[in-house]
Amino acid sequence: MNEKINDIILNLSFADTIKPEYSLKNDLGFDSLRLTELLVELEDNFNIQFDESDIDFKNFQTVNDTYIWVGKYK
Repeated sequence: MNEKINDIILNLSFADTIKPEYSLKNDLGFDSLRLTELLVELEDNFNIQFDESDIDFKNFQTVNDTYIWVGKYK
């Protein structure tokens, strides 16, 4: 699962590598639009539906946060 998430993040960022501790905003350049694109890609690729009332971009600070968040829905 983490490898697939890394691939998605790589495709949406300008980075060459992804590490769990990377900040989506500071290290990978994600803004609110890019984070929204990430959520859509995660939903599509993992066949999950995030509950909109639970979505708070504060929950997506790092790549590892993304692993945890997707894990809650899988």
